[in-house]
Amino acid sequence: EISWCDSIYPEEIEKYHSISCPAQSSVAADKDGIYVYLASFGVKSYNHEGDLQWEYPIPCPAKKWGHPVSPAVMEDKVIINLDYGGEKFRKLLALDKFSGEIAWSTLTFNDPPLKHFNSPGFSTPVRFNNQVIVHKCGGLASFSLDDGSPLWWLPFVTNGISSPMVYDDQIFVTAFMELAEGYRGAYFDYDTFDKFLDEFDSDNNRRITREEIPEDMLIFDRPDNDIEDAVSLTVKGFFKNIDSDKNDTINNVEWASTYNFAIKYVEDVGMLAIKPEKQGELTWEDVLWNEISKSPEVPCPVAFNDCVYMLKNGGWLTCMDAKTGHIHYQERIGGTGACIASPIIGNEHLYLASYNGIVKVIKAGKEPVVVSETKLPGKIAATPAIAGNDLYIRTSESLYAFSKE
Repeated sequence: EISWCDSIYPEEIEKYHSISCPAQSSVAADKDGIYVYLASFGVKSYNHEGDLQWEYPIPCPAKKWGHPVSPAVMEDKVIINLDYGGEKFRKLLALDKFSGEIAWSTLTFNDPPLKHFNSPGFSTPVRFNNQVIVHKCGGLASFSLDDGSPLWWLPFVTNGISSPMVYDDQIFVTAFMELAEGYRGAYFDYDTFDKFLDEFDSDNNRRITREEIPEDMLIFDRPDNDIEDAVSLTVKGFFKNIDSDKNDTINNVEWASTYNFAIKYVEDVGMLAIKPEKQGELTWEDVLWNEISKSPEVPCPVAFNDCVYMLKNGGWLTCMDAKTGHIHYQERIGGTGACIASPIIGNEHLYLASYNGIVKVIKAGKEPVVVSETKLPGKIAATPAIAGNDLYIRTSESLYAFSKE
């Protein structure tokens, strides 16, 4: 039964993906209150009886997919990762959880200096000791929970989508960028214009028209993704951007200019593990290990009993040794199509929910053992939650609760 509800009427509604809605973020709660972030409005806090305690308005972001981050409660602070806009706006915001006043606010785009890339980040911060760990667009960074000052940072090419995970004093994160391993298209095989001309310049005029480019030549793709408007980009579809002088042909200078810009964002990061022992800017020598194959776009990793698991579109489940990164198995086991919800672990079992509504239960361990498979009506984009012996799964149609009696 519904105990209470409240409605919010913002002046402007954020844009959002077709699979989502204007209420994209998860609610945070502790014994002192309930904390809600809606990008169309900002932050609101309620007590457990539903009374409004405070609110902190934030301007609605002007981004295509909105801003589906969730608030994180850390001691007496509510942390929001506002990773969008220009370098003077992207920040980590800490609000006093009792009053809603600003505890601290830290710019996070150039200080610390992460990779420059103007994509919004969607990651929710996590806590490690007295650090706030954030997977930002452009890298991974740590800030002091006390005052927001930067502690350490590791720049790498990433859109900053999945949240980091803390396990056994290590930080794990899965980086995604459309030009990374598994997503890059054949466009990058042609690092010189001469190579492209030799294969596709049918009239030998040393220029390329749109008609001479193969229909299926990709800049990037999202394989095993069954979401209707999941983005793929072909060279032909990007033709107008390459053709800078708008004369309907591509020459050597235009090809080189576009290629040299794109290649800056080609970096295979995948899953990485670090032990946060240093301060300042980290390098790849500080990375304990990384695994680039079958790295997911959205789902966060999860760990149990010295094993780390990640789930990728197409149901690819990878189990790795937490200390070394050694792959125990990598199999297509977690369903089919897109995977947006993160895997969770309870009672020594993995629970995997694919977007098409398939929930698989797998015995946690170094060998994949499927225990059960259930098809629920609707789509699953939200990560399931466990409280005690109850498992909650939210689909596009219903909220389900499963209990062990």
